[in-house]
Amino acid sequence: MPKAKVLELADALSLNEPEIRQLLEASMTSVAPYWYLPFPKNPFFIGRSEELHALHNHLLACADTAMPIFALQGMGGIGKTQVAIEYAYRYAFEYTALLWIDAQTPESLLVSLQHIAQVLQLPARLETNPQQLIEAVQYWLARHTQWLLIWDHLEDLDMI
Repeated sequence: MPKAKVLELADALSLNEPEIRQLLEASMTSVAPYWYLPFPKNPFFIGRSEELHALHNHLLACADTAMPIFALQGMGGIGKTQVAIEYAYRYAFEYTALLWIDAQTPESLLVSLQHIAQVLQLPARLETNPQQLIEAVQYWLARHTQWLLIWDHLEDLDMI
């Protein structure tokens, strides 16, 4: 069912925002047209509403800039990845593409880019040259808007 029809139905039923999101999730096979998030939604995620709201407000405020950036930083194991996953699921409908890069190792970064190229159906998705794969993904990102690219385990900002 098209998103516009689902929203029309939600309006007719006077649904609140969480109910609308739930209806949209149930009506779609994926939450964004281009979706690569290698984690399911965590049903046990609680709290962090202030952080999620601040993150969303920051990204909305910076939407007109070339590439808004927001970094979650802190010691390992405090839940940064879980916050990013929750944000992705909570606000997926506001993005045309939602993509995830695991930057823990050069190999995991390359695997992530290959998955992204596959999801985006880029001709370079079969490319074995990492530089050409990187350039193809960058090219797509430069020519599209309203996407969210999450970098997980990023230690060196120069990698971006």
